[in-house]
Amino acid sequence: TNERPDYLGTPLTEKYSRQLLELGRDCLRQDIEAFLVVKLHPRDQQSFFTKNLIDAWEPELRARVRLCQKESTPVLLACSDLVITMGSTVFFEGLLLGKPTLLVDDSRNRFFEFIAEDFLDISDPSASGSAILALKDPASLNQRLEKQKELLTSGP
Repeated sequence: TNERPDYLGTPLTEKYSRQLLELGRDCLRQDIEAFLVVKLHPRDQQSFFTKNLIDAWEPELRARVRLCQKESTPVLLACSDLVITMGSTVFFEGLLLGKPTLLVDDSRNRFFEFIAEDFLDISDPSASGSAILALKDPASLNQRLEKQKELLTSGP
């Protein structure tokens, strides 16, 4: 069908996409070993917008970014160390694969509260970046994975 969720292709999506990419850029700046894979929603038509944002980054950061559209999401997830998503089934797929999975939302206007109570706050990039980088610590990573296991196994 040609139906699209309301949030795809809107100025709000562009705002969140820009903020999410800025968060990714900031993490790349802080972690020279990090590599960023950006996978757009299959119905998202913003690849040109996203590519232009990434193309404006410093060359050493651009070299560590891949924009994917046709690649299989399960394959990308299997190869990932960390999954960050904006309210998609990818959140649950990452959880089921045992990957540390973080949801991005805006504390000023929660769209995805029904998915997870804890989230990376798009309106506070420095705190969100710190939360992502903290997962490099094995204790923080294990704590995150235990929390996710609880989320998956707890009843309604």
